[in-house]
Amino acid sequence: MDRAIAVGLGFVAFTVYCLTLARTVYTGDDGDFLTAMATWGVSHPTGYPLFTLLGRLFLFLLSPVLTEPAARINVLTALCGAVAVGMLYRWARALLCDRVWAASAALLFAFSTTFWQQSLSCEVYALTAGFLFTSLYLLTLWWREPTNLKSLNALAVVYGLSLTNNLTMGVLLPGFLVAVLSRRALWREPKVLGGLVWRFLLPLALYLYLPLAARFSHSPVLWGDPSDLKGFWAHVSGAQYRGLMFSLPAREVGKRGIEFLGLYAGQFGWFLALAPLGLLALWRDGGVGRTVAKLSVFIAATLVVYGLNYAVMDGYVYYIPCYAMSALWVAAGGRWLSTKLPAVSARPVAILAVAAPLALVGLHFGEADKSENYLEADLTANILKSAPKDALILSGGSSTFSLWYFQHVKGERTDAVAINHDLLLGTLYSKLSWYETQLARQWPGLKRIYPERAILAEKARSGDLLPDLVTVALSEGRPVFFVGDARADSHPIGGWPSKDALLSRFVRVPWGIGERLYLPGTQPPASVVAAENERIWATFDKTLRGVFTQAAFQDSQQRNIPLRYFDALYGLGQVAEAAGQWDTAERGYGAALKLFASDRATAALTRCQQARSVAVNSQKR
Repeated sequence: MDRAIAVGLGFVAFTVYCLTLARTVYTGDDGDFLTAMATWGVSHPTGYPLFTLLGRLFLFLLSPVLTEPAARINVLTALCGAVAVGMLYRWARALLCDRVWAASAALLFAFSTTFWQQSLSCEVYALTAGFLFTSLYLLTLWWREPTNLKSLNALAVVYGLSLTNNLTMGVLLPGFLVAVLSRRALWREPKVLGGLVWRFLLPLALYLYLPLAARFSHSPVLWGDPSDLKGFWAHVSGAQYRGLMFSLPAREVGKRGIEFLGLYAGQFGWFLALAPLGLLALWRDGGVGRTVAKLSVFIAATLVVYGLNYAVMDGYVYYIPCYAMSALWVAAGGRWLSTKLPAVSARPVAILAVAAPLALVGLHFGEADKSENYLEADLTANILKSAPKDALILSGGSSTFSLWYFQHVKGERTDAVAINHDLLLGTLYSKLSWYETQLARQWPGLKRIYPERAILAEKARSGDLLPDLVTVALSEGRPVFFVGDARADSHPIGGWPSKDALLSRFVRVPWGIGERLYLPGTQPPASVVAAENERIWATFDKTLRGVFTQAAFQDSQQRNIPLRYFDALYGLGQVAEAAGQWDTAERGYGAALKLFASDRATAALTRCQQARSVAVNSQKR
């Protein structure tokens, strides 16, 4: 019965996830993961070998059903989310000994906004949640029946395997070790302990995929070059990101803490009132209840602190285990409260316990739904439409990852070379030298300019690297297309000069969704630039889905995309205005104002309207 209920709950979650699933590549690390999966590559640290290999399998299995490779991996993520929901039920059932409230916990968590969102695109957190709940379930079974070592042995295997997906589980390992080793009888069983150790270590052999891929694969994505021991350890330990941990000022951490409280309340609403009761009830149960209460508090607190102090844009994803623990506490509180009510209320309370969490589907549907979210895919398509033939495309952030996906997975515009200027500037660090090697394969001109890495690193330090590359490419007749972000380009990052400073020696001409770089005096006349921009923007008619809707501003991971379009539309207005094409200029400035209320765009629109009026009056006279 419990297996059937778990499958049923997972099926309900999977159905809703599939209805709201992202149909293509999404913002963030998706493009990086997808390209690594499709080309036998190595994704960003910590490598994620299990997720990479599962993705490779699903790319093959679902190819007859789904033509879009990203959609196949998104189905995998949805399936992982559904399995996590089923395992949360099994854990809550084993702990609470109550099917109704265990189902309530599973449904509460399934349709909490953050977990729902993370089950819809190519990310590792749904699978991580599945491992966490399976580990907690096995731990609970063993605590209830210590002589049955099957659960304990299985726990060791599952936990070891979880570390090949996401090392977040490594942060929680001390809590699990304390929970297991607090049974003193286990210390008198050295064979059992030895068996646990090798069962835990055996799944870690999956990490051998990383050096093998680095050595034998021709993938364009081989982060960190983990082909030797030094590179391997740096990659799997996340050395590249260590500086981001506990680096935020206290004010920023406090701001994040306030944001977390808002997110926390938004996951479950008034249900959270039951959480303190549930935690207290578990504590008072003693035995396994108290052990799990301690462990659940450790899990929730540890990952909230981790997320608050990790200087990345998506730190909120680390709160997911906290939400899961809270769902358990809510269910435990509801179970305790239901025992205090008259027996006649048992059936209505049971119905309410299961039906009430389902209300979250309606409440959170609009916020979680990614089925119509094409912002990242369309932006990438428009970048490729804007870039001239054989162009070097200079971009940053997730745009580069999405370009990798379009070029190396979907096979589009392979004539162009996408260069991540942030990774390239980072070549002065040995841990990023892999990117120099991979880029040289795609653009041999890099080695012609800098045959020795020491020269390359010195140029990066001096700030001459990016300008030199652009100069040489232009001198060879190769177009250079720049996709920037007005918020970041004017500010120094990581000790390097700002992008605006680095590119100050070039003429930056608006060109579709980005800018084309020219040496001074070589740029085409305004009329030619205006005509080319009109031609490019005419090709965007089917790839502007959702840009001018309120939904484009709701996702914190995608708020830079409307800004990119604002800058491009403002640039369109500028070139048309310079060419005296007032109608086109007004359309550009007017469309930009639909995205953001901008004084400069308003002034430019007014200026064009006045100029057109003067031109019309002159023609009449």
